[in-house]
Amino acid sequence: PEVIKISDYIKVNVDRGDEIYIINAWDNLYVLSDTIPATRPWLPHLSWYMEIPGIQDLIVSDLQLKPPKLIVQGEYKESGLGAYKPDKINDYIMKNYTQKDRINSYLIFEPK
Repeated sequence: PEVIKISDYIKVNVDRGDEIYIINAWDNLYVLSDTIPATRPWLPHLSWYMEIPGIQDLIVSDLQLKPPKLIVQGEYKESGLGAYKPDKINDYIMKNYTQKDRINSYLIFEPK
């Protein structure tokens, strides 16, 4: 139910085919909301990918080049994979986006 609720929220707040960025949440939200990833190539939010040298820089560069209308961030956990917070990406989001809403454990950010 939570995934359906957030995908419905995304559908209402962006146009079909718009680019968004999903971090710390399941990537099926792109398909369920008829949106596409704002990064090329699309990279899953997995700590072992994010720690490859240059990956976070690549993602931030894509986000700067074409800022997505929405960033959907799963709330970070205290432990486990859901606790991993990629520093460079998080810094970019905090400096350039503001939290607009919260849907259960998902935070919704829009450009400042």
